Amino acid sequence: MKLLFATDIHGSLYCADKLVEVYHKEKADKLMLLGDLLYHAH
Repeated sequence: MKLLFATDIHGSLYCADKLVEVYHKEKADKLMLLGDLLYHAH
């Protein structure tokens, strides 16, 4: 099983799109997004 791990995309659509591209290119079985999915402005 091939796993792809990622963290800290901070709500970036650009990074999310690139991550999906890498997921498909590498033919990973699972994508594990571990944190900082959203950006919260103060």
